[in-house]
Amino acid sequence: MSLFKSDDNWILTEKKFSAQSNPAIEGAFTQGSGYLHIRGSLEEHLIDALQNEDYLRMPANVTSEKFRTSKAKLGTYVPGVFCKHPTLNNQLVNLPYFAGIEITVDGEKLDLEKSVLQKNERSLNLRNGLLKRVITWNTKSGAEVNILFERFVSLTQKHCLFQRVEISGNRDTEIELKAGIDADVRTNGYDHFREIHFENTEENIIQNKLTLDSGVDVTIVSQLLGGDLEWNPIFEKRRARLVSKFQLDNGSKKVIEKRSCICTGIDLEKIDPLNELISFRHVSFGKLFDEHCKVWDERWQKSDIEIDGDAESQIAMRFSIYHLLRSHADGDPRVAIDAKGYAGDAYWGRFFWDTEMYLLPFYSLTAPDKAKTLTDYRIQSLNGAKSNAERYLTEGAKYAWEADPDGIECCPNWHYADHEIHITADVMYGLIYISKVLNDKNYLAKDGFEVILETSKYWIHRIDWSKGLENPQLLGVMGPDEYKPFTNNNFYTNMIVRYILQISFEVLKDRVDDKELMEKLGYAKDYLPLRKIENEIYMQCDDFEIFGDAQFDDYWSDKTRTFASQVSQERLYRTKCLKQADVLMGMFLFPDQFENSEIEIAYDYYLPITTHDSSLSSGIHSIIASRLNRSDDAWNFWKQSASIDLNGGSAEGIHIANAGAAWMVFILGFAGLQSPIVSEILCLKPKIPSKITKLCFPLIWKSQKVFIEITEEQVVVTNKDSAEIEVQVNSERRKIKAGSIEVFKIN
Repeated sequence: MSLFKSDDNWILTEKKFSAQSNPAIEGAFTQGSGYLHIRGSLEEHLIDALQNEDYLRMPANVTSEKFRTSKAKLGTYVPGVFCKHPTLNNQLVNLPYFAGIEITVDGEKLDLEKSVLQKNERSLNLRNGLLKRVITWNTKSGAEVNILFERFVSLTQKHCLFQRVEISGNRDTEIELKAGIDADVRTNGYDHFREIHFENTEENIIQNKLTLDSGVDVTIVSQLLGGDLEWNPIFEKRRARLVSKFQLDNGSKKVIEKRSCICTGIDLEKIDPLNELISFRHVSFGKLFDEHCKVWDERWQKSDIEIDGDAESQIAMRFSIYHLLRSHADGDPRVAIDAKGYAGDAYWGRFFWDTEMYLLPFYSLTAPDKAKTLTDYRIQSLNGAKSNAERYLTEGAKYAWEADPDGIECCPNWHYADHEIHITADVMYGLIYISKVLNDKNYLAKDGFEVILETSKYWIHRIDWSKGLENPQLLGVMGPDEYKPFTNNNFYTNMIVRYILQISFEVLKDRVDDKELMEKLGYAKDYLPLRKIENEIYMQCDDFEIFGDAQFDDYWSDKTRTFASQVSQERLYRTKCLKQADVLMGMFLFPDQFENSEIEIAYDYYLPITTHDSSLSSGIHSIIASRLNRSDDAWNFWKQSASIDLNGGSAEGIHIANAGAAWMVFILGFAGLQSPIVSEILCLKPKIPSKITKLCFPLIWKSQKVFIEITEEQVVVTNKDSAEIEVQVNSERRKIKAGSIEVFKIN
């Protein structure tokens, strides 16, 4: 956590400003309402950090791509607003930046790289999403000027950003303040803005209307309030600002607010941004903020994990939960959560298997209504999956490795798009998971029926039924280990396909007359091979054991960089190395189907050859290590997972799947909660690390609310619901009456 300090367990503060670390701070400090997300960029921006560079970004290895470096990256995102990139397919658009506020004192512009700053502090309050900056500036004119910036993206007015700046000084000074809207930005080096229009509708209001190359219209309105100031508009080709010049007397203070609102042509909720701002023109910043904080408080009550004994773990966990809470677009099943948590351009705003494997558990067990929008997204994008299958001359529905809101395959790297077919099974796994969470036996048979039917058709057509072989085969696939792209019978893929075909068979058997389909389903669900050698080690794929040795000592000299960045892709593809959990990922999902001894053998075999080049790797390994009572490994992997975005990894956006994995480490790993996939009742098998003295968290288990406290000696379960709930801790099972508390001794 070298970039941050924390004086309490809720506030992250930048240790020291530097242009090198600034992009990572911007990403980590991203604010959002679900509808609107804005990177935590400086209000005044850095003078020579251009945002309008045109360049052609080409497809590259997602693990080791080198991004264009910049001291700052402005980012404004509304989920679902996509346009077509010339080489990368459909991508989320970086919209105009409207948080800008420039301050000049006695002719000197505030510049964090050049100004003499006695104090410069930037912090994010995870409890309420308030981004705050405190500056004491010793100007060239000899004044000491104090500046306080505060801003929040409102959870009650979800289209709005509210900003407040307070300026005071120790002598008379001349102040110039500029605040406006900057449309001179690019998305991955590409300009998606086709028509840009600015107007000054009132003295203190500026409006930007633009049309994207997709035809979608966007409107942004910014209003300046306070200070009894006169505002004059300045219009440029792609930028408009309101400017005010005034005298700041010695010992006096000026407080100015900037309120901004955005809407797009795809919004479910149709608003007029100008009328929206006018409607609460007389509502104070404090009242707007208090209303916003109440919603945050409600969210934290449902999701906070309290960790006693390790302050770093506490702040890291709350950092992860903050971004999970911020990223979800409430009530909008047209989108999921993109792989960078709407905090950067890097992964184009698309939806991966992260949705089902790393995000769904958190939402399912803290806010099931939010979880359902993620699975409903997959249901509503079925037509896109069917069109993907048509492109491969395959029947049924093939879900996209990198999906846009319509479910269309957008991955520009053919080897991922063509071969990482486990995503179609992952999607079905998500539907099964939510059906169990909601305790809704009709969800699959009704809402998910067409998905089950069409994906079943795809699998039966995609499986190879080779002559002379008793077993059906899944050939030419890429599992979670993306360093093996063209394997046969990948363990993870075959494992999850077998499972979803078993469920699909039960749903379809009395409703489908296609005998060939049902016969092949019935056979494949039992006989897709899971290859073992020496009767004990499950192989990542056929012939995995004959791949070349990794030779890490010879080829991986710099462990601070990924293995993939130091060897050729060709070497990766023929080497016995893994990017992340593959066999272990399958065992993580279905622990009830393996003896602990089998999991332990797999762990010992694969761990030494796993590079953990993926941010998805450490969390899963921590959970597996907990189950195997390897507490040191579990703790060390947790620490690796916790540090990814807090130690500089957030420059291109948040690793949102890792945020979900962090939550799973504590709930599924350390608390030992058994997945609803494998357990009908709430079951805990705690493995609390020695550094943690107490662990407390709320859960919603199949619509019933509970609160759980775990120490080394006991588990305390409080039934917060109105109905009885059955709970098992290790081997002890009890029924807990509504409103009652039960204490389970574990030592």
